[in-house]
Order: sequence, then C-alpha cells, then structure tokens
Amino acid sequence: MKRIVLYSILFIFSFRVIALAQTTIEAKVDKTALTTDETLTYKLTITSSEENIPLPQLPKFEGFEVLSQVELSSMSLAKEKAQIKLSFVFILTPTDIGKFKIEPSSIKIKDQTYTSEAFQIEVKESHLPKNIPSDINSQQPQVNL
Repeated sequence: MKRIVLYSILFIFSFRVIALAQTTIEAKVDKTALTTDETLTYKLTITSSEENIPLPQLPKFEGFEVLSQVELSSMSLAKEKAQIKLSFVFILTPTDIGKFKIEPSSIKIKDQTYTSEAFQIEVKESHLPKNIPSDINSQQPQVNL
C-alpha cells in the first residue's frame, strides 16, 4: 500500500514539474491572401518557464520585404514560477506576385526543438492605380489654351 501511495505522489509531482516547464511557440499571420499594395503582419510568440530563452530561428520571408520589426518581452509570476513571453512582430510588404511559403520558426531549449507552423501566402496584383498622389495640394494644375 505504501508503494502505491509513494508511486502516486511521485507521478503527480513529476507531472506538475513537466507542466510547469512547458514551452510553446506560436506563429500567426493576419491574412493569407493580399495584393501588392497591402502589408502582411507576421507575429511569433514564445512562452516558456525556462530561465534562459535563446533567440529563435526566424524564416527568411522570401517574396517579402521587412518594413518594420518589433521585439517584445514580458515576465509574469504564477504559482511561484516565472513565465517568460517573447513576441516578434514583422510588417511585411510583397516584392512580387505569386504564391509564397513562410517557413516555420523554431527554437531549441534544453535539447528540445519547438517549431511553429508554416503559412502559404498568395499575393495578387493590386487593382489600384500606381500613380495616385498622396497629397492633392501638391498637384500642379494644368491649363489648356
């Protein structure tokens, strides 16, 4: 009987330790189809209770140009265990039309590799005129006599 209780306690304790040391990686895009005059937002979020989180391996964003990039980090304390959250946000603009694959991001923590999902993005030609002035007051009036 003592063995059953002892094994039960060890099982519950080991399950709790595994649950507390959990690491997740999640990637999101705001759309999977866009035109050449639109932007795409790619967000990667890593959550871990590990103390040292290395930088992730990010995709190359083939078919896109990075317009801006932001890195955010936060730490919270829950049940006497620190939880670290890293977020990477990229604003991308297409460089060409077609179908492009954003490869998965990955991170290696303590001999375990965590991988996000990949995305298929379709870029179509914009239907807007290319030479629309941004300021109507900057236009030169044309007078035909």
